[in-house]
Amino acid sequence: MVMMMTIDGMTILQNTGGGYGFAIYILENGNKQKQEGEASSKKVRLADYFDVIAGTSAGALITSLLALPESIEIDASKQIVGQLPRPRTAEEITELLCDKGPIIFEKETSKQVAGTTTSNQTNKAALDFVDRFKKKCHDILESAGKKVEAAIKAAVDTVYTGEHLNEVAGELLGKDTLLKDLSTNIVIPTYDVNKLRPVVFTTRLAKEQNSKITLRDIVVSSASAPYFFPPKKFEADGEQYNLVDGGLFANNPTMLAIREASKLFPEAGDYSNYLILSLGTGKEKLSGDRTILTGGIVDWLIGLEAIVALKIKTPPLVDVFFRVSEDVADIMTSHTLGERNLRRNYLRIQDYEMKEEHAEMDNTHQENLENLKKIGNDLISRYVAIPNSETGLPSVIFEEVEEKISPNLLPPKNQDELKRFAKRLYHERRRRTLYKKCFGLINNRSLVAIVALICFMFMVCFGARRVGFI
Repeated sequence: MVMMMTIDGMTILQNTGGGYGFAIYILENGNKQKQEGEASSKKVRLADYFDVIAGTSAGALITSLLALPESIEIDASKQIVGQLPRPRTAEEITELLCDKGPIIFEKETSKQVAGTTTSNQTNKAALDFVDRFKKKCHDILESAGKKVEAAIKAAVDTVYTGEHLNEVAGELLGKDTLLKDLSTNIVIPTYDVNKLRPVVFTTRLAKEQNSKITLRDIVVSSASAPYFFPPKKFEADGEQYNLVDGGLFANNPTMLAIREASKLFPEAGDYSNYLILSLGTGKEKLSGDRTILTGGIVDWLIGLEAIVALKIKTPPLVDVFFRVSEDVADIMTSHTLGERNLRRNYLRIQDYEMKEEHAEMDNTHQENLENLKKIGNDLISRYVAIPNSETGLPSVIFEEVEEKISPNLLPPKNQDELKRFAKRLYHERRRRTLYKKCFGLINNRSLVAIVALICFMFMVCFGARRVGFI
């Protein structure tokens, strides 16, 4: 059985939802009583249960935090002074994203224009007609100027410089941590805007090529969403990279994880031996009226509605790319695994009814972070979205249609399926551990020789004469 986990991209903050944390909590602690039988000398980590972990954008950061190697920092006197970086638990990851999210999306404070005055700063009891007229014209021009300025800035510059994103990634992952040194196999997709082709980074290839690519550069590249962050430029292994968010072609990296698993474990056979957990980061529930007003290039690339409202939003074209990427992944996964494997070996957890304000990429207000946690916790008690056998797309049971469906026809809930998934992970890992121990004993030549000698002496002393050997 090949065990895989995939984590969607699109946003940094939607992954702070409690649903992700609760899902991993169940996998880490859901079988706590059984896991007490594990060797106490070695702390079992979530990465120990998965052969492949794939993540895009924010999912790339979470994937890396789960798969980080133990790194011990030693001072001049050879005393252990700390562990940086180190693998993180699900609870730690949730708190880290809540703490670091506002830093990642922090902007410089705008300087006030010298000499600017407002009506609040005047002590005149009344204004004459000329002054009123001047002020009215000034307000109109100022409002129009702000809209033009916002439109120009959106057209020629990114919303954030990416400096804080680099700093946070370096702090959490380590500036010199290499992709090849991780504790399990990971897959992180990016897209090269110079070569116009996907670039998928894997631990397997990094080890084969003895790559010097750092984990920080890869994670920042995969999280550099167009319009919000500039492309990540760096040089490694003799190649120049200019990378942006891998969500442009693999926002849901499930198929990339399946492809990587087939290369790592060709002996696994068909897909009935694959066990896949896919964690989404939320989708805005659409009301049917989209923000495309005219269909022109500015409308697609910036969004006329956003310009009019003076509000920073994900450009409609980028939003469409991410959604198409997820839908294609759902369709291809359904086709590849087949209906039986989808129901038995594949679990997709996703929120399909997020509100617009909750789904905003850079909404780092504390109130929204708390809302995301609540959304995630509520998601666990919802029904599993089982893929439609014809379209391959998930069939979602929304609250307003739940009462119209017979209880016998309702699918299982996410929390029940997660517990079942955790049990299968535990038993598979236990089987592998026992197999390695037995195989290790068989391959220990000294032990085999000793056992053979004991058997021979036993035969000589007690039974050899009776069977005609002597």
